[in-house]
Amino acid sequence: MNTISRRRGIELDIALLFFMVLMVVTTIFVSLGPNSFFFDLLCFLVTLLLIVITYFVNVVSGLIFDLLFIFAQLIYVIYQYVYQNQFNYGMIYWLMIPTLFCLTIHFITLKLRIIEKENLELRRSTTQANALDVDTQLRTLNMFDDDFLVLSKAATQYHIPLNIMVIRIRYWEGLKSMMTVEQIQELVFAVSQTITDYYKADNFKYIIDHSTPTWGVLTFIEASELKITRSTIKENFNNTVRVSQNLANLNLELVISTAEFTDEMTSSTDLLADGIRELQYDV
Repeated sequence: MNTISRRRGIELDIALLFFMVLMVVTTIFVSLGPNSFFFDLLCFLVTLLLIVITYFVNVVSGLIFDLLFIFAQLIYVIYQYVYQNQFNYGMIYWLMIPTLFCLTIHFITLKLRIIEKENLELRRSTTQANALDVDTQLRTLNMFDDDFLVLSKAATQYHIPLNIMVIRIRYWEGLKSMMTVEQIQELVFAVSQTITDYYKADNFKYIIDHSTPTWGVLTFIEASELKITRSTIKENFNNTVRVSQNLANLNLELVISTAEFTDEMTSSTDLLADGIRELQYDV
């Protein structure tokens, strides 16, 4: 992708340079050419008009007007030759140069639009990357803050419960010193996958912290129902660990808590703090 973008940048630079060369050559020709100054000036102004049409409309319109301009010049050349017995080879210049200007500005416009489209796609990709964690493909803490604002307003307006489920690994501080990097990565992925598999239709799943792996789920499910969910997630996680060659020899267990949003909470931090505080009661 970088190579293609670099090549397009070089092509655009060459096209711009060629356009500048055409402008310089045309300016010199108008000043020193064999045609009358007013004829060259008129043709130059018409050429500028064709450039504007090609840039702001499209190349087809530009070339159509260019053909009309060429046709008008041919009529003028024939008139000069037949009725006044005059012919100036300098007039041939204006039969070719407007077309070159139109094609060059079209090429520049085309490359600019392609680069603009690539930049837009890059911004979208960056936004998506900031929204989703690279390793787990779960939503990030920044998205947790944004989602909380929307969901808490909905919960207040429609009088429905908004709960958070906070998930951590029991005895993490002691476990991480005994685990390899590969085991830690697989463990984080296993927990994330367990949450994703259970909440397939729920987009509000988060990886909140990596240093002390912490997951969160915002849901409108009643707190009483979340007790069943908590047991199911723990069981599913245990089944995943049991069949893993890297994790089966470790004493791994999830600790899960729930907390409910109240009107006194002014930010996502308040709800998250309640959820983390409740972890100590999951024994």
